[in-house]
Amino acid sequence: MRLTHIHSFRAIAILLIVAGHTLDFFGWQTHPNQEALLADLVDNGTVLFVFIAGYLFEYLLPRYRYSDYLIKKLTNVILPYVIISIPALLHRFLMEDPARLYPEIQGMPVWYQVLWYLIKGGAHVNFPLWFIPMITVYYLLAPVFQQISRHPRWFYVLILLVPLSVAIHRQASPNLNLLHSSVYFLSCYVAGMWTCRYSKKIEPVLERHYLSLSIGFVAMIAIHFLFAPHHGNYESVTPFSGENGPIDWMFLIKLYMCFALLGLLRRFDAFCAPKLAYLADISFAIFFVHAYFIVLLRILFHVDNIEGNYAVWAIEFAAVMSLTVASIWVAKWILGDKSRYILGS
Repeated sequence: MRLTHIHSFRAIAILLIVAGHTLDFFGWQTHPNQEALLADLVDNGTVLFVFIAGYLFEYLLPRYRYSDYLIKKLTNVILPYVIISIPALLHRFLMEDPARLYPEIQGMPVWYQVLWYLIKGGAHVNFPLWFIPMITVYYLLAPVFQQISRHPRWFYVLILLVPLSVAIHRQASPNLNLLHSSVYFLSCYVAGMWTCRYSKKIEPVLERHYLSLSIGFVAMIAIHFLFAPHHGNYESVTPFSGENGPIDWMFLIKLYMCFALLGLLRRFDAFCAPKLAYLADISFAIFFVHAYFIVLLRILFHVDNIEGNYAVWAIEFAAVMSLTVASIWVAKWILGDKSRYILGS
């Protein structure tokens, strides 16, 4: 049975992630309020991505065997990650000094430096790839998550994990601290598992109250935009350092959005599912390659020298998505079934 509303959720999650990444390459001095509102709307879309990963892990758990699970993740996630990283690594190692930004690898053998970049993920120009080493930690912890599912009372750990995420804050780019990111997003993953575990009870309620939940999300964004001193990701240099305040409101807003979105997508499943199906099918491939097109547009059009506003941002977002989807379509047409080993989809 295919969960079409969950499939649509994946499409929305990747759209949010790409939208957030396209915000950072403009100057917003003339329109700071526009940047603030957009950042509040689209930043930290990773929360949705991790939430749905936890949901699907729980959903597929009856077919789970640890060895098969790891082999599948190795071929469908880790292998594409390494292949997609090659252009970024070649750029860093052939055209720059790989230790220029990271003196901790100065003087180390090349093989060590390459391995360090792969473990850190976001250290090169394909900056979103920090996510893969982090989600790999969750893959390795699959037996622990399986035990949580087998003993539902363990889901009460969310009472501790959510405040931990709110307090620790998301780490500042380029997300090199694997432990920090793994702890920060852990509550999203477990919350996704919990939602799936009790989906027959939870999701009908979300669907029934989709309108009030949607209004609640709009209200949260409006209140945050109007009254918060900081907008977008609440990043911290070190865990709990809280440079932007003690509470990561963006995490809470996006976690709430997960439940509001589930209700909305269930209610309008027949309308949304056909329109979002292809984006959902290639969502992981979009994640893997979209940063290359962001960098390409930045070089070609010097977008970092362009003053940002709603229209300019929308054009860049549409361009990045269009180029990314078109390139994936061509690659899948050429590669056929083998595309999953290179693009993850």
